[in-house]
Amino acid sequence: MMMNAYLPEKLNAFDQLESTHVWDSRDGLPELFFKYTYIIVADPIQYNNNANQQQVFGILADGMLNDPDLQQYYQVIKTYDYSDGIEIYIYQLVSDVSEEVISKYEKLIYSCYPEWEGNYKFAR
Repeated sequence: MMMNAYLPEKLNAFDQLESTHVWDSRDGLPELFFKYTYIIVADPIQYNNNANQQQVFGILADGMLNDPDLQQYYQVIKTYDYSDGIEIYIYQLVSDVSEEVISKYEKLIYSCYPEWEGNYKFAR
């Protein structure tokens, strides 16, 4: 479905994609999130299991879909109507995300996991 959507030109580009951090307790913070060249998000957000165990994933996905502060750093390069009202967006990073926005998302995540503050940070 997404083989030639501006991703690396290769017969199978999926091995170039990094899977998302799924379980907060197991996977922690995706430190390189704001450095990824491409981010793929479904609308509505699709959780693997319980959204309460995937709050980091939800916060970042919601930001990509709804936060103009974050969206200004990305361009939607492709959209797909997947199925049953699910739309897939492929975002491309167009400029470095500001320190202010990165800090905003760290604070949102720390509000869910205060014990992470000082232990987990996004790459700058």
